Amino acid sequence: MTRREFLQLLGQAGGASLVYSALGAMGLSDARGANAPAPFKQLEGNANGKRVLILGAGAAGLCVAYELGKVGYDCKVLEARTRVGGRCHTIRRGTTEIETDGRSQTCAFDEDPNLYFNPGPTRIAQQHCTLDYCRELGVAVEVFGNLNEAAYLYRSEPGALSGQRVRVREARGDLYGYVAELLAKAVHAGALDQDLTAADKQNLLHYLTVEGALHGGDFKYRGSNRRGYSTWPAAGDQRGARSEPFKLADVLGSELGHHFSFNWGIEQQSTMLTIVGGMDRLPREFAQRVGSNAIELGARVTEIRQTPERVLVRYADRVGRAQEAAAEYCVCTIPPKVLRGIDADFSDAMRRAIASVEMESAVKVGLQFKRRFWEEDDRIFSGISRTDQTIQQIIYPSCGYLGKKGVVIGCYNFAEDAEEMSRLSSEARVERALADGEKIHPQYRAEFESGFAVSWRRTPFSLGAYALYPGDARRQHYPTLCEPDRRIYLAGEHVSWLNGWIAGALESARRAATMIHERTVREKSP
Repeated sequence: MTRREFLQLLGQAGGASLVYSALGAMGLSDARGANAPAPFKQLEGNANGKRVLILGAGAAGLCVAYELGKVGYDCKVLEARTRVGGRCHTIRRGTTEIETDGRSQTCAFDEDPNLYFNPGPTRIAQQHCTLDYCRELGVAVEVFGNLNEAAYLYRSEPGALSGQRVRVREARGDLYGYVAELLAKAVHAGALDQDLTAADKQNLLHYLTVEGALHGGDFKYRGSNRRGYSTWPAAGDQRGARSEPFKLADVLGSELGHHFSFNWGIEQQSTMLTIVGGMDRLPREFAQRVGSNAIELGARVTEIRQTPERVLVRYADRVGRAQEAAAEYCVCTIPPKVLRGIDADFSDAMRRAIASVEMESAVKVGLQFKRRFWEEDDRIFSGISRTDQTIQQIIYPSCGYLGKKGVVIGCYNFAEDAEEMSRLSSEARVERALADGEKIHPQYRAEFESGFAVSWRRTPFSLGAYALYPGDARRQHYPTLCEPDRRIYLAGEHVSWLNGWIAGALESARRAATMIHERTVREKSP
């Protein structure tokens, strides 16, 4: 049977969509959607037990071990922590964290599958390869509500709308309406005649009328139901009363519109995904596939050496004994700020490249409440409220809807605000989250039960949330990080253009695994 005959039979049985899918599977057509990332080219062949040392059991390190293990590499993973996952972590009841100054805290959330929070990555963009691994490893995902028009914007600084809770839909509806009104007036007055034909003008006016909810007669914005109601529609004669729009000067002066472009970024979509039960389920599943015998926890690397034939790593095991491990190759996923404190014989160029990478400071505070007041009182189901206060964000849970209790991320901040909160004790961070948060949700104090605060700046073996490339570092030093230093390869979100995302770690892991395997195949070839 020829391909053509086979495809004709498929068409008779299942129609054009089945034929199109078959063409893609046969390599005769790109059956992926437009602008979809290219699929990972699986490694082929067999390494016959060639050894690879992997430093770090975060998402990158485990992914390297998983992919190389498929084609017969003997991988050993050394992890300084007593758990896998690195920054891909989940806080739930019983979790204990010890910071760099020795202070510890233990999570006292209730024992409940929905009472947890992710102090590191918590959402997945739809184009990220993270979802491919979730599918491959059988890790369940659910929708993460990244944008919710019912959430709040709150400005504390003096000025327009200061100290006032404003729904996202209110601010967005008013701002878009007024901007549309101004543009419509310019078009109607002939200000754009030189750029638009008469038909263009009519089409644009129609678009602006719809986009801005303008009054059709005079193209004025007088508010709309997009911003909500002061009295909501119900039964009988309760038609509902629309809420009055803010003044244009107040909307512009409040600077609330600066938040609107956040969800236009391709990595910050309105609808994203998250892992059911916590993000640490992905690295735990990776670890299951790699095998516990291949992963040594509590192994703190102290020295990295390499010769033309192998890499030697010295480390202290979980009881402090000096140990050694050697392999033909090494993949180092240790964050740059931590790595530059380890004695290693990298080239001068690699040393400079590692030293050039900084780590962003970030703090997350999880707050358990005895009542889901954001759902019951404020009708907010998932999403993010934003503020100019120190906490910057309040992230509502995308699980456990309509339940009794819930955990809100009462603070997720960066940069100077995170540095300020990092200097506080964990108890003081929780108090700051409550103090800022109660200005948006007055119910905070009455409903609060327990909290847990994570400062990535003060987290051992991380010393930051994700990589930053200050100044000219990306252009000058990043290419060096992407290439092997003799037998040592780097991987992690810092060796990607997806800093701060699990996908960045996984993409870099795939690249490192591919480079090692291609090198092995080359060296075996005559």
